[in-house]
Amino acid sequence: VFTLHTPSMLPVLQYAEDEEIRREIWAASDRLCVEEPHQNESLVESIIRLRQEKADLLGKADFSDVVLGRRMAQSGAKADEFVTELMEKSLPFFNRENQELESYKAENTGEPSDLLEPWEVGFWSEKLKKERYDFDDEDLRPYFPIQSVLSGLFELSSQIFGLKIVERSTSYGEEIDSVEGATGEPVPVWHPEVRFYDLFDNSDHRHLGSFYADWHPRASKQGGAWMNFLSTSEPHDDQPRGPHLGLICGNLTSPTPGKPALLSHYEVETIFHEFGHLLHHLCGEVPHRSLNGVNVAWDFVELPSQIMENWCWERESLNLFAKHHESGENIPDDLFAKMIKARNFFQGNTTMRQMAFSKLDLFLHRKWAKGDLQDLESSLQRELDGYLPKRKTTPRSIVLRFSHLFSHPTGYASAYYSYKWAEVLDADAFTRFQKEGVTNQNTGRDFREQILSKGNSLPPDQLYRNFMGRDPEVEALLTRSALR
Repeated sequence: VFTLHTPSMLPVLQYAEDEEIRREIWAASDRLCVEEPHQNESLVESIIRLRQEKADLLGKADFSDVVLGRRMAQSGAKADEFVTELMEKSLPFFNRENQELESYKAENTGEPSDLLEPWEVGFWSEKLKKERYDFDDEDLRPYFPIQSVLSGLFELSSQIFGLKIVERSTSYGEEIDSVEGATGEPVPVWHPEVRFYDLFDNSDHRHLGSFYADWHPRASKQGGAWMNFLSTSEPHDDQPRGPHLGLICGNLTSPTPGKPALLSHYEVETIFHEFGHLLHHLCGEVPHRSLNGVNVAWDFVELPSQIMENWCWERESLNLFAKHHESGENIPDDLFAKMIKARNFFQGNTTMRQMAFSKLDLFLHRKWAKGDLQDLESSLQRELDGYLPKRKTTPRSIVLRFSHLFSHPTGYASAYYSYKWAEVLDADAFTRFQKEGVTNQNTGRDFREQILSKGNSLPPDQLYRNFMGRDPEVEALLTRSALR
């Protein structure tokens, strides 16, 4: 039985040879939130109307200006300029990729080149990717046993940021999980798999914080991956702050009998990503706890997490932790080369899709909200014309099921652009590491001092300039994504 949840539906669209099955599951997904009794159009109209009323009451031009006034973008107009710039720079690659895919299908079917149906795109793009790169992400899994990944991550944290991470013994009920060389009483945990670590500064051995790590799925646990700050200390009475406490969680591949947990490369990125959020919390040195760590502008909060993902793609850092679980060997050169080449497959479409969602978001809150709130779908199709791939059957927009915009009083409303904004920041900031050395501790300590430790104690654009010596530039992301 297949569902319309992405983990179930996506493999069908990518691999099912039966076109009718692909068409059927795509058509069902396209009807989501469109038909009664689950038709959302009136709800979307009501939410947009109320948000514009709020903007009017606050003396703002629109809801985007309400939301973005305290974020890096500052205004809806600046966010719109950012989105339009990235869309225009991605457009030639986007068009070429779609033409290549249409030609590839024609070559393999003997049919004339023509527009694809929406349910054909994933299927033919997956075939093209396999033929072009001969790469399967599963080929990497034997090189990522979780303990090796964590050991390498902790070693990188020492080399780059000057941090020492020490595991503690834990207790679950009457059971004690002893760690060799650990000192102090065992730390109580809520499940036998949970681990506990202390984090110290390498130079003065100061205890900066501690954290729990809970990596594997179980029935009582929510899905996804995340970081929580559990307690935040602050200085008082001329005394320095005490240790912070955090939690890092995931739902990563579990170990099997006789085998360690072998992670996908995406799961490795997930660990590094959430660890970046954790360091943002544990390394915080601010006068008031409300300013610490992730309590920053929404379009800045992902910089510490996303920049960590870069070390999952660098040969020098990969060699520290990507070791075959049986032989201990690093990833072979030919497999590493395939991995790097396949990274940017269909990147024009991937980028354009995210920017089209961002454009839709800003259009709703800056333009459509000020009109008569009629013809929602046709208004969006006109606004996004040229930025959506042309198909034989035109898909409906995502708007009626776009939970990022409508499942929270604010959430990502007027701020969906912040995903790509943060990618610009992390790609650009990482160029300094690439120039000075990806494990250069002087660069890493500066990132820790200028970004991680400061939280929201200074404006984010000032923090960025303090680290880079200039404002962020979009070119680094375009280069990394092979869009220039």
